[in-house]
Formats: sequence, structure tokens, C-alpha cells
Amino acid sequence: KMEGGSGQAKGEAEKFNSFLKEINVVASQGATPEEEMVERLTSNKFFNPFDALQLGPEASEEEIKAQFKKISLMVHPDKNKHKLAGEAFSILKTQYNKLQDEAERKMYQRVMREAKERVDFERKKLNKKRQLQGMEKLPDETKGSQISNMAQQLFKDIEERSHHYYTLEQAHKKRQREEKERKEREDQLKKEKDKEWENTRDNRVKSWRKFKNNQKTGKKKKHLEIKAPPVRMEERPHYAPKIDGKPMGIIEDYKKNWRQSQFLVFLITIQTLFIISHDYQKIINKKK
Repeated sequence: KMEGGSGQAKGEAEKFNSFLKEINVVASQGATPEEEMVERLTSNKFFNPFDALQLGPEASEEEIKAQFKKISLMVHPDKNKHKLAGEAFSILKTQYNKLQDEAERKMYQRVMREAKERVDFERKKLNKKRQLQGMEKLPDETKGSQISNMAQQLFKDIEERSHHYYTLEQAHKKRQREEKERKEREDQLKKEKDKEWENTRDNRVKSWRKFKNNQKTGKKKKHLEIKAPPVRMEERPHYAPKIDGKPMGIIEDYKKNWRQSQFLVFLITIQTLFIISHDYQKIINKKK
């Protein structure tokens, strides 16, 4: 809704400006050429300085200077008593200064040549269609105004893009400035912390020395711990019943059985290795 309202307001503003221009045209009827020139300069927004000076894109520097002098004599406040003469002269001077820079002047000339090429292309295409439809070609009288309108649109687009890029550049500079300020604050805070740390260094050293001295001179604290009792081998009393000369309950037959089993495993391993080596030798002899 806001975008729609904004577009509607913009359209109404353009209509109102167009209405004011029509009023100025009507009011200027019967006016002197000097007054008409003042009205022309103050009632239009010039994207192209060549339009303000009423010159073509191929005008030389001498022609530009001569035209500026001619129009300035018409609209200068000392010569023209119109209430907007001062504003008109200021506009004329601004547009003339743009053409004094060679690089800027060539840029305007390139844009105007681009406008002419676009208009020529569009007119050629339209004339072909009109010819197929049995219509006459577009009159040459309209070509000049078409080129002027096309150049005006191109300059307007350039200005809008320039404004967009300028806005982006300003936003980028703002971010850089904020980042620089943030870093400066962080550096300042770090310096203050480092300074505070350095100022309390002596106190920390004293505290540490005091702690070490207390460790050396102080008595060691005894830690109360519950220790496990020592391990004692089980023993049978001398009066306990005996089996084979040993006290009852102490049986060591498992040791004897374990030795015997280990010996049997050793014998089986030796026998197996012998059988394997014997069979391997047979295989080798057969191959030979």
C-alpha cells in the first residue's frame, strides 16, 4: 500500500509540474526572448548541458564559449529584470562549467551519439513496418526531438545509477568508519587492561612469595587415612589333621597336574612339526 501510494504521489507531482510548465508557456506568450530564455532555463531540469546551451554534440569549444556568452547576456541579472534571472544565470553557468572539463564533455558527446544511433535504429525498424503496411516514412522533422528525448532519458538513467553507486559508496564508507571506531575502542580497552595488569604486578609477586615462604616454613599436615591391613598367608595350626604329612586343606596336586599337561602339549607339538616336515620333504622329492 505504501509503495502504491508513493507511486501515485509521484505521478501526481509529475502532473502538477507539467501543469506549471504549461502555465509558464501560456504566461510567456508575448514575452521578450530574454524572458523566454529565463523561463526555459528555470522550468526544465537539464541532464545534458548541450541542451541547456541549445547546441549539438559536435559543437567546438569556440562555439560553446560563444553560445554561453550570447545566452548569459540575455539572462544576466544586470541585463534582465526578470525575478528568476539570477537563478537562470546560475543554471546556465553550472551547465557551461560541465563542458569546460574535456573528459566530461566527451562523455556527454558519447551519450548523445548513442542516443542518435538508437533513434536511427528504431526509426529504420519502424519505417520498414510502415512501408510493408503501405504507410509513409516517419517525417525527418521529428528526428531531432526524438534524439533529444532519448539523450534526456539516457542522462537520467546515468544520473540515477550514479546516485545509486554514490549511496552504496557512502554506506560502505560508513561501515568502514564504524569498523575502525570499534577496533579503536577494543584497542583502547586492551591497553587499559594491560596497564591495570602491569600496575598490579608487584602485588601479585608479593602474594606469590608469601605463599612460597609459608610452604617452606609451615608444618606439613598429616593426612588421616585408613590403610588396609597387611596380607598374611593362610596357615594351619600344628595340631590340625594331616594328609600325607601335610596339614589338611593345603593341596598342591594341581601343580603336578599342570606340569604334566604342559609336557604333553610340548610332545604333541614336536610330533606335529616332525610329521609336517616329513611330508614336505616327500613333496619336494616328488617334484624333483
